[in-house]
Amino acid sequence: MATALHESVPPDRWCITRSDLKYLGQEVRSAIQRGDIRPPDDGSDDFDASDLTYGPSIYTVNKQHIMPVTEMFGKVSWALLQHRDGLDCDLFISHAWQEGIFEFLAKVLLSWPADARHAWCCMLANPQNLDIGSLLQSPSSSPFALALKASTYVLVVPNHRCSIYTRLSVAEQSHLIAFDPATRKEIAKVVIPFSDTGLLPMLTDVGQRLLLASGVLFFDLLEVDYAIHVLLAAGMSTPTLRIVARAGVDISGAGYTEIAFPCLDLGPFLIHDLVLLVKDVLLRRYHRWIPCLVCVCARLWLLFCLWHSAKDERCFILKMMSKMIATLQVLVLPTVALMQLTAAETEGVFYIIAISIMLMHIIMVGFACLLPASSDQVFLPWPLLIKAFNSSTK
Repeated sequence: MATALHESVPPDRWCITRSDLKYLGQEVRSAIQRGDIRPPDDGSDDFDASDLTYGPSIYTVNKQHIMPVTEMFGKVSWALLQHRDGLDCDLFISHAWQEGIFEFLAKVLLSWPADARHAWCCMLANPQNLDIGSLLQSPSSSPFALALKASTYVLVVPNHRCSIYTRLSVAEQSHLIAFDPATRKEIAKVVIPFSDTGLLPMLTDVGQRLLLASGVLFFDLLEVDYAIHVLLAAGMSTPTLRIVARAGVDISGAGYTEIAFPCLDLGPFLIHDLVLLVKDVLLRRYHRWIPCLVCVCARLWLLFCLWHSAKDERCFILKMMSKMIATLQVLVLPTVALMQLTAAETEGVFYIIAISIMLMHIIMVGFACLLPASSDQVFLPWPLLIKAFNSSTK
């Protein structure tokens, strides 16, 4: 039954969700409390049962929990036990089994890409009670390789016990990424400047591989170092922020959000404008509801942008809104306060306030629309806007 199921579902669909990982953590904690998971007699994993930071190693969890549980359900893998039809692979998780299960779960859940729905993880994807040696005979057609090719993201999970790259499987996965025929030529163009001049094909296959490996090594060292530099400066490191930083823009604190004014504008003020809009429409005051309608549409568009934008772009939108709304409040609130004190509301003052708010929201929508669709589309206004709206937050 288990063998037939794994043959009918492609290996790259042996995936799990974030909720599955949270459920696994709960099950492991319960098993430790019941005594079903305990330190092995050979002393290979002397974990503390009260330790919820690291916990037992994945070797221990696999032997004492995953294998017994899946044994009861026909030896199917833990992933297909949760989803018998499988799931599309968005995220490939690479890790070392020496790590603690709680350490692993915490880091994966914290680092899970926002738009990734399903993940492939070897300890949960592979049927641990079956002999899958035949599936691993060819590295290029193994479940690891198929899932790696199908995934959009690769998450390499470090741990406190050993270097992740000392694992043979992780090294093989890195090799598959670097030397996949579909990506090999593109990587060469990036790391070896003369690769597209016609000189590279003159080398032997071994020579090409050595040259590419050395180029990848030095390129990755520089990229990782720069990514860490951007992370420390901005609070996050993304391709767009790294491009902007290389343009000479100060990105200090660019990854930290400011949400007070945006929440005020997209919450109470949005509801207030909706009430005014309905009221003006019912009272047939058409000259008044047009500014309200524009502001409502602008706020809804900003919410849409926040929902669909990447993290760095979301931070920029929130910072931009904070500055713009703060400026608007400084300009409008004194006028509103004066009107309340003097009870002198006039049509002229109303139009000044309404049009000011409308124009400010149109400008905010315009700035939000200048966001690049991808890191390859970063153009001049984007670094300048980050510099402008980030300068006063250092």
